[in-house]
Amino acid sequence: MSALPPACSECGQEFTVAAPADLPCPNCGSRRRTFRIEVGGGVLAVSGGAPEVWVHSSFARHWFEDALREARTGTDYNARRREIVFAVCFIESYLFEWVRDEALKRDFKRLRDYLPATDKRGIRERWKEVIKQLGKDGLLPATPDFGLPYWEDFQTLVKFRDGLGSCGCESSRIARRTR
Repeated sequence: MSALPPACSECGQEFTVAAPADLPCPNCGSRRRTFRIEVGGGVLAVSGGAPEVWVHSSFARHWFEDALREARTGTDYNARRREIVFAVCFIESYLFEWVRDEALKRDFKRLRDYLPATDKRGIRERWKEVIKQLGKDGLLPATPDFGLPYWEDFQTLVKFRDGLGSCGCESSRIARRTR
């Protein structure tokens, strides 16, 4: 992928990459630019203001497959440990990707409103609050009932993960409970 020099949107006159964005076209006087990026064999052109390019990936499916593999094939406590960690990583990734791709329809700027980079809430609080906020903003037809058993199961899984991270006695209690 490489950036091509910007061009005037009206007449096609190319600018140097270093030309200020507010510099009028020397050929026709227009201030509209087309920004171009060459990707593989094609060219992506964006006309108008300064472009914003978002490069993103999705990992939830891979975390889920890792957790499933450990659940199906692992036989020792290390397999349970990996299964728990992979399952919670799946949950964290899934929430982010679902909000980004489905609820917000890839409106990347609005993603910051629900999942800011500075968010230090744990996954239990984040999951609950983000879902409630999406519902309040009319982006979900309904929100789940967090008083039902599936929410308790979710919290138990996160507690297992938290216990694994705090080492020592908590890990041994979890290992005994999962046998």
